[in-house]
Amino acid sequence: SEDEAERAYRHGVHALQLSEQAGRFPSERECTLESVDRALNRYDSASPALKRSLMLACAATVMADDEVTDREAELIRAIGDALDCPVPPFVQSV
Repeated sequence: SEDEAERAYRHGVHALQLSEQAGRFPSERECTLESVDRALNRYDSASPALKRSLMLACAATVMADDEVTDREAELIRAIGDALDCPVPPFVQSV
């Protein structure tokens, strides 16, 4: 549901230690593969520390409901591959 998605998003924002105002929840219309691709391209040249923080925020988002689906695990792996960043251990075991 949209409420569950926003709750998960807030977990990721919190993991990045951003204020609630800094992390506006995007509309479903804004969540496209193109927007994800642009974001991954933008962060590709980020420092390893920032990439690690982003991966941990992704993990926090996925774990907001205390379970990881196969689809979520694949998405985290794809993000890790795109950023050339290690995948959090919980995803490697799924």
